[in-house]
Amino acid sequence: MNEFFSGGGNENSVESAGDNDVNLNLAVEAEPTESVRPEINLTAKNNIYREIAKNALKNWNGLSENDAQEAVAGKSVEELEQQVYAGDSIKAAVGGIFHALERRGVKFGDEEQGSLLENILNGSKDADHSIIRDLKDGLKPMARLSEIDPTSENSLENFTLDVLEGIHTDWIKHNSKKFFDEKRVDKMYQFMPLELIGFKEAKADNLFLAPILEAVGFKVDDKRLEKAYEARQQKFFEENDLFARGKLESSRTLQKMFRMNFENEEVPEELKKIDEALTDWEFWRDRNPSKIARQIRDKNIDTFYKREGFESNWPSVLRGYSDRKGKYYEDLKIDTLFDGWPAERLNIHSANEFVKNGISLEKVLKKLPRNIIEEFLSEEGEA
Repeated sequence: MNEFFSGGGNENSVESAGDNDVNLNLAVEAEPTESVRPEINLTAKNNIYREIAKNALKNWNGLSENDAQEAVAGKSVEELEQQVYAGDSIKAAVGGIFHALERRGVKFGDEEQGSLLENILNGSKDADHSIIRDLKDGLKPMARLSEIDPTSENSLENFTLDVLEGIHTDWIKHNSKKFFDEKRVDKMYQFMPLELIGFKEAKADNLFLAPILEAVGFKVDDKRLEKAYEARQQKFFEENDLFARGKLESSRTLQKMFRMNFENEEVPEELKKIDEALTDWEFWRDRNPSKIARQIRDKNIDTFYKREGFESNWPSVLRGYSDRKGKYYEDLKIDTLFDGWPAERLNIHSANEFVKNGISLEKVLKKLPRNIIEEFLSEEGEA
């Protein structure tokens, strides 16, 4: 059986895609028996690891579906790891699955974890594996609950977020040097908890988890997952008073947030330098804490606009949203912007912009001041 991945750092998750600088070594038995490793041509279609590798090559290297399929077919884990560095994140996903199950009262042992990893690396999706059956039984109640309320703590969506949290924390543990890299000062927010990095970035690590869950028989819907993330994030922000003006700009708050990545807020020894730097004025002399606060707001702009609103900035926000000249507004939903837009400041130009960006004409007309509806409709007709 393949042992758990060992060696180099976790360089594969979204935080560092395409920025790999550590070689990952795998401890593998020299000659596995046929009973352990069937003689099959392992491809992305019949093997979980190769599917993850295929998706990684598509996302990070820009390969087409066919080229990525060909690139992984029949390749050994060792050969593929030289390209995709997926090992540590897969290990974190496996550990996260069992940890999240245990938190929900479903317990497995180390042997089952090893069995699942072996299945991911070398097993066929079509084979009848006991560990897959056992996982399916453990996840069924969560899947049923997801149909009722995906924001429930025991839904499949929140289970997924728990595992993604583990993958994210594992990345932090393996990439401490990146925090101090002057070329990555715009990515310091990545060392904050999952709830602060934004849904798009949190979901990106699902590349390592989704194929495992699908092999078990469950596919997590992205919209439900986002709904669960938003509810989880809202609770996190409120419990930590992060909507309070100036709270995120505090170095003490950032240190507290960093510590919350870890169980009982106990920072691992190898990450103590980051913990100490977060309240070191010499460290912040060239990096203002407000930079991380701004990065967090940028990644969660929809959340902040829902909560705070920035009435004086509405026109520039809409222009920025329409032009997409920068990335600042890419996570702001047009519905959030429209719902918060003051009715008295809705004019023909802004109404047209909203319609152009996906707000229904009916919804715009309900909010548009009566005295300009006729003029607006005439312009719509001419367009």
